[in-house]
Amino acid sequence: LSPSSCQKIQYTPLEQQYISIRSQYKDAVLLVECGYRYRFFGEDAKIAAKVLNIVYHMDHNFLTASIPVHRLLVHVQRLVATGYKVGVVNQTETAALKATSDKK
Repeated sequence: LSPSSCQKIQYTPLEQQYISIRSQYKDAVLLVECGYRYRFFGEDAKIAAKVLNIVYHMDHNFLTASIPVHRLLVHVQRLVATGYKVGVVNQTETAALKATSDKK
């Protein structure tokens, strides 16, 4: 075994949230709102890249692809028209709001 294979994966808070949500909605392509973008992760990023003609890349522990929030409806319609179920996860707290609430 190499030293790297013995290390435990460190997930970011966003990745942890994604894993939790993904376990509840295994049959849908998920888009997660992150600031001014919606992000696809893992296999969903590959699907989005193929159907929407966008690029995916590795980011931390997952493949990811993204679209701007103002194009959400267009891209959801394209995914649904291709036969995919789509789940949209909206952000309820920004990083700035969280930082402010953590200081209290």
